[in-house]
Amino acid sequence: MGWSDHPKERKNSGRAGDRESEKPFVLSLSKDEQLPVTRHTSLSEGTEQMLKRVAVEIGMGTDIRGADYTKAAVRALRDALWHNSLNVADALGKPTDSMVVEVLIGVPKPDKVDTAQVLAVLPHGTGTVKVVEGGLEIVNDAGTGSTVMASAAAIVRLDL
Repeated sequence: MGWSDHPKERKNSGRAGDRESEKPFVLSLSKDEQLPVTRHTSLSEGTEQMLKRVAVEIGMGTDIRGADYTKAAVRALRDALWHNSLNVADALGKPTDSMVVEVLIGVPKPDKVDTAQVLAVLPHGTGTVKVVEGGLEIVNDAGTGSTVMASAAAIVRLDL
């Protein structure tokens, strides 16, 4: 099963990604499949890196009364990142800013998320944000407001 492409996908430069050449992110692997290795070209060095997934962090965030999709998405990513401490880069002798992070956000209305604000949450490394349909929106009894729930996954990769 893969994530569907969505026009709100952005890279850390703020420009839309080239979705034509990208493959969907694989959510789960069968027993017979191998973990994917991603190729990444370093812009500063012009060299190709082989990135290996070293961590997947998951979180949930809400905006209780404001129905602010970006606020819920930012809270979901913070929930994913702030409940652990990744020491894998240090343990492998790599700088923490060498991490490449793929952020996936699920909300009912993906076009309402400001991906630049979500990306700004990352404390280290470079990243991309992809927003897909998911999460929940719960309308109040009066129909005058709603609660938005967002889910987040942060897939961390290093050149190994």
